[in-house]
Amino acid sequence: MSDIWQASYSYNDFEIISKSVEYEGHFKVLDQKLRFKMFAGSWSEIIKREIVIRPAAVVVLLYNPMEDTILLVEQFRPGAVGHSNVDSPWLLEPVAGLIEINHTIEETAIREVKEEAGCEVLDLIPVRQYLAYPGVSNEMVYVFCGKINTNKTGGLYGLLSEAEDIKAHLLPVNEVFKLLGNNKMFNASGIIALQWLKININIVRDKWKDKN
Repeated sequence: MSDIWQASYSYNDFEIISKSVEYEGHFKVLDQKLRFKMFAGSWSEIIKREIVIRPAAVVVLLYNPMEDTILLVEQFRPGAVGHSNVDSPWLLEPVAGLIEINHTIEETAIREVKEEAGCEVLDLIPVRQYLAYPGVSNEMVYVFCGKINTNKTGGLYGLLSEAEDIKAHLLPVNEVFKLLGNNKMFNASGIIALQWLKININIVRDKWKDKN
């Protein structure tokens, strides 16, 4: 546990009064009534909150250390519609997918890379894990950097059964970092992964260039 900070309260300091399923479709929405311990020491009023229940997700930033290229995928994202500072709802992102029951995080990463980018992961480095939207959702995201050796220029991928229409782009590292710096990346996991790679790229190059 960190000596700098630790949470003021624990799992013993909130109470779920009631919960019910408000909606169940592609994802589930729970209607919860709860209260929690306030910093002044008293309990909050009972509040009502909707929580989106989503499976955990895995994200893989694909990097070829020999060619110094990054493979990103482009796809339509309906949540990007209506933002004046977003040029298009077709966003550039790392490969990502939901972790299915009885599948490990690493198995999901390998499967999603094959489905969305048509290539093989040779190694995985854990980057970090984070809660995507903890105010409204329970979704945990596991971010990796994955080694590839493909020299493909891209291609079309995705599962029609899941309404996926995905275009892969193999881009020079420096050009991707320019997109990041010019605020052309709007995917949170992509920003996190790329910032990590920018800081650690020399370490990653040395680690992976020594391996076949």
